[in-house]
Amino acid sequence: MKALIVSCEAGGGCTDISVAVKEKLEDHGHEVTLFDLYRDKGETTGSIFRKKAKRGAGSQSDLMRQYLEENPYDVIIAADVLSAILLSVLRSSLISLPKVIYVASDYTCAPFTEDTWCDHYVIPSQKLTAEFCRRGIPKEKVIPLGMPVRKMFLTGIGKADAGAEIGLAEDRYNILMSAVGLSGRKLFRTVRMLQTYLDRNRRARLIVFGVNQKVGRRLQTRIENDGRITLMQELSTPAMYMRACDVMIAGAQGSVSTEAAVLGTALIQYMPSSAYERHNAEFFSRYGMSLVVKRPGTGLLRALKVLEDEAVRRDMIKAQRFHISQLATAEICNLAETPALSVETGSAGVLI
Repeated sequence: MKALIVSCEAGGGCTDISVAVKEKLEDHGHEVTLFDLYRDKGETTGSIFRKKAKRGAGSQSDLMRQYLEENPYDVIIAADVLSAILLSVLRSSLISLPKVIYVASDYTCAPFTEDTWCDHYVIPSQKLTAEFCRRGIPKEKVIPLGMPVRKMFLTGIGKADAGAEIGLAEDRYNILMSAVGLSGRKLFRTVRMLQTYLDRNRRARLIVFGVNQKVGRRLQTRIENDGRITLMQELSTPAMYMRACDVMIAGAQGSVSTEAAVLGTALIQYMPSSAYERHNAEFFSRYGMSLVVKRPGTGLLRALKVLEDEAVRRDMIKAQRFHISQLATAEICNLAETPALSVETGSAGVLI
């Protein structure tokens, strides 16, 4: 089977979702093409597509139609709503497409999802079915399989083994913090606040990742080379660090939150900066899968204090196991492999 995964990566979890589905389809022996309309580099499918559009070779929909005519696929997976809209423009023009599967990357129905025309809408949770249906998605097309995660998060490795793999001491209380999405000023304030927590909890150690070189140098100076804090540009093995830590502090991106939940990591979500992240944080906190703090300050210290209780962390991880599927990637792959039913022109959901 030949599969095309289309995304318009613009800072969300579309890339993580695309890679997760690609890995699983390739494990099943299928041929998969990733088509990123915005961020591909070099002479890739997406970059060539963009260059043609800039040269005035046609609209995005015309170029996509031409590409699909020259490169037929058995199934197309849209990893974000913009890609789904582009494909729906073709369908509304009576262009024949193979089965199209939309995979939601946040715990809400994104704006304009109702203006798309896909065969299936894979959503992260059954609890979101009513929201998608209220927005006009036919119930029979909504499939609550969960959110796919990359296979590195599905190895089942234990916390102690993960810590040994990356050299984290088991007798320490390890806190992993993502700086992704934080301005330099907010990052400085947050780390300085966390230093006061490290003063109180002598076992605690802090690892901050997602810090660029310039900000990292300034931050290292401000914290006076505190040996209890490790700054990293990126994690060499994200799943190992997330599994080995006792608590993770991160923004409320859908993919990262899901990865933490699949691993069973106590989670603090900070300062939701977009409507999507607010919905993600509300969903996770509502079902006991995270604590949410709105700004760096005493709220973050209170959340860390609460999670020092092992029973509280255990209950949070239990909620994550209950509400977040670890089988989503495999089930989406199975859905892609299922022969498509014929799609009749004029069905509800056509983009006008």
